[in-house]
Amino acid sequence: MNGVRCRILIETRNVQETDAVLAAFQIRNAGAAPITLEGAGSPPFSAAAAVWRMDAMEMMVGGGLAAKATTSKLQLAPNETFTTAPAKVLVPPGTGVRRVSAVMSVSGRELAARPLEISVVEAAWGAATDGLSLRVAASRQAYEVGRQPKLHLFVRNLTRAAVILRGADWASAEVESRQDLVIIRCRADDNAFGTVPGENVWVRPVETPLLLAPGKYRVRLVIESPELPATSRRAWHGTLVSNDCSLEIVPAGEAVR
Repeated sequence: MNGVRCRILIETRNVQETDAVLAAFQIRNAGAAPITLEGAGSPPFSAAAAVWRMDAMEMMVGGGLAAKATTSKLQLAPNETFTTAPAKVLVPPGTGVRRVSAVMSVSGRELAARPLEISVVEAAWGAATDGLSLRVAASRQAYEVGRQPKLHLFVRNLTRAAVILRGADWASAEVESRQDLVIIRCRADDNAFGTVPGENVWVRPVETPLLLAPGKYRVRLVIESPELPATSRRAWHGTLVSNDCSLEIVPAGEAVR
């Protein structure tokens, strides 16, 4: 777009796969005259309104929950800059030097920011079972007591062939506490299927609420997928056990990380 420049801002260039990092989208009027831009999204001119990608994989923003899309106008004087409020962007699995990019729809056209290279290190995963491994991760390390921790599960396909999975049946979930270890155990949903391409990842939010007192915890997820009858759709079956995700619950009013 003539006279308009953009770039992305990220809090750190060194991250762990499945981490949530703060990111923002910046727009600058590089022209000699004032401009008015019209944006759309949820909400418009926000980091969540941009489409974020790491390499070719789309990144989830703000836990993947989309607000109602609206439109808005933004006026910029010559050389004036607008920066969105930062949003948490989920780093998809995969390690090494990776390229983060973002595109925002403005005035009917797409503003594409130049990619940034970041270094991604490997995270902890549960033991592999028949070509799959499971990870659970929190969007941050600590939460104030009474606030619900935001967790995501990641199923990694270690094979080259696509795998059909059943989603988790959160209505069946049971939470078991063993001192500092919290185990969320649930069965697969026989009515919800998804496909994980070869050497790719399936990401979903964990929908089981956790009511925890102040303290430090390890959260583990166990998903049991029994074999379906021969007359049903074929899908992966077995039990996946995740890594232990460290989580701290702090007293009300205490600063969280």
